[in-house]
Amino acid sequence: MRSRLSVLAVSLMFGTMGALLKFALAAPPAPSAKDVAAQVNERNITLIPNGVNVNLYPKENSKLAEKNRGSTDEMKLVYLGGIDVVHDLDTLFLVLSQLEKEGSPVTLYMYGDGKRKDFFMKHYPLPNIKWMGPVKKSQVPGALNGADVLYMSTARIYYGSENKLFEYLASGKPIICSVYTEHNNVVERVGAGISIQPGDIGALTAAVKKMQHLSTVELKNKGKKGRLYVEQHHQWPLLAQTFMDVIDKVQRETTG
Repeated sequence: MRSRLSVLAVSLMFGTMGALLKFALAAPPAPSAKDVAAQVNERNITLIPNGVNVNLYPKENSKLAEKNRGSTDEMKLVYLGGIDVVHDLDTLFLVLSQLEKEGSPVTLYMYGDGKRKDFFMKHYPLPNIKWMGPVKKSQVPGALNGADVLYMSTARIYYGSENKLFEYLASGKPIICSVYTEHNNVVERVGAGISIQPGDIGALTAAVKKMQHLSTVELKNKGKKGRLYVEQHHQWPLLAQTFMDVIDKVQRETTG
């Protein structure tokens, strides 16, 4: 029975998450779901967040990372993800344009593709912006590992970019996080980087410059805090065990 339940847990966890008898398993509820949740006994709800396989993320620079590194004086800022409206990247490019005029040694490495890529490439043909193109899922850890600082942003949507957030944290790199959603503020809460309000050019400029002036040790310490957080709270084995515990509880109550 235990082995069959394990298969069921994996199938549900990495397939379609849904209600199991009276236990509701889900990510943090959207505002529209609050009324529904209010009608359910809180003891019958187990929230299982998104997670990451930390074993895929090296703690030392990968070959891909070393290949793409610039000069030793350069701060390498990496964005990896969709290049579209939902990720609200306009502020980032405006800031990089200003930093280029100032001669600031910051280079943005853009990994990804999307509907606004051509627009940004046309309007910001800058030497401090490197277009790396999309990468395979298996190459994501290596691309992130080559960064000095990571950047993530999301427009005004509820859920934010949870999967990317945990991938970033698992990489062990400090993060500048520009999102509206409070649940993504873990970056600042655990000391893994700097959180700013989206659309604030001054705040993003200040965040980049602050990261520039941190020592290598200080940057590594911020990255380590993010890595430790996902190791303790968002590893797949931990989430799978939580899922199995719920199934075991349901089984005991059903057969007991």
